[in-house]
Amino acid sequence: MMDTIRFVGVSMSSIPYETDSFIQNIRELDQKTMSQLILDYTKILRRAALGMGFKDDIADDLVQNTWVTFFDVANRYEGRSKIKTFLFGILYNKARELRRSEKKAFP
Repeated sequence: MMDTIRFVGVSMSSIPYETDSFIQNIRELDQKTMSQLILDYTKILRRAALGMGFKDDIADDLVQNTWVTFFDVANRYEGRSKIKTFLFGILYNKARELRRSEKKAFP
């Protein structure tokens, strides 16, 4: 049975993040590892998107786009940053892209 810790009301698994095997599992798109990452970080990413001022539906789309991009670039993840930092970097870049496109659509 996996131990869990509580982090701001979110259940975080005891996956040994940032180990060589964890990084390799990400690069290989291991289904169990990816499922656990999604469970551990989706709520946190959504909360951050809402904190950036996006409405619920836009925040959900932003988080979904974050995961799509993560899956696209996961094979290049080297573990030089924590996985949370990596995911938030993608989220912030997606938010920036969205705001830029909104400005072009509604100058």
